[in-house]
Amino acid sequence: MRYFAKVVEVGNMTRAASLLNVAQPALGLQIRQLEELLETELLMRHSRGVSVTPAGQLLYEHAVRILNMFETAESQVKALAGTARETVRLGITHSIMRLVGSELIVAARRDLPKVLLSLVEEPSTVLVKELDAGDIDLALTYDFAEGSPIAFTPMQVEELLFVTRADRAPGRPVLELGEALAFEMVLASLRDPIRRLVDAEAAKAGLTVTVGYEVQSLLATRQVVLDGLAASILPYGVVADEIEEGKLVASRIKDQPLTRTLYLARSSRGAQFAHEEQVMKLLRSVVKQLTIDLGPLAQPI
Repeated sequence: MRYFAKVVEVGNMTRAASLLNVAQPALGLQIRQLEELLETELLMRHSRGVSVTPAGQLLYEHAVRILNMFETAESQVKALAGTARETVRLGITHSIMRLVGSELIVAARRDLPKVLLSLVEEPSTVLVKELDAGDIDLALTYDFAEGSPIAFTPMQVEELLFVTRADRAPGRPVLELGEALAFEMVLASLRDPIRRLVDAEAAKAGLTVTVGYEVQSLLATRQVVLDGLAASILPYGVVADEIEEGKLVASRIKDQPLTRTLYLARSSRGAQFAHEEQVMKLLRSVVKQLTIDLGPLAQPI
């Protein structure tokens, strides 16, 4: 499986053999034996290398899951035996990384000497997909997937802010939703949790959202606002530094507060960590610190 997955990833038998440190004929034989076992062609050979067939793509997706599960199991068994540090892959969003990322890394090194905490920064929607695929072990995410094999534990409710450049700000710390949405907005696509929330609350109030710029990146969204091209609805963590520097101004929305829930998510298919109690204790303390940092904008659950 490992050999097959590597061939698919690099798209070239010679390069895959080099990376795997095996002879190319031996690698080719392994792939042919796999195809004979499954009674179907997995790879198409051509002058530029190889490409995967539909059957091969399906097998590759299963292979990635199996290899990830084995890697996790190996790490946990070695950690339990005391022969190696346990690797825990934690997914977090950009806003959480900006607010408590460095503190999380320091705390993990200090409080979990037998655990190697590997941080993965992605949007919430991506984190849920990676958790389902077995690419990460845990996630602090603001997206919720019903009917999936993922357990979501609510941890915190956070209020989102209307954000604009300082010279375009309405001049009041508190606005009504209609006042905020009178501005042209930069928001992500409809698959984004914040965009879905804004659209839903606007529809309830009979308001229209004018999206002048659609950007699937918080970094790019922040830059569009800094350039004075549009306003946005954003979490405090994304714009905390720019607000402190006076470049951006944030206002709370009082009549229909836009809130999102932070979840601790993990796959129900995964085994317990060797250092389960310590890892969970660390994550609870991180969320507690995050709640403190957000002040009146957050409430623990």
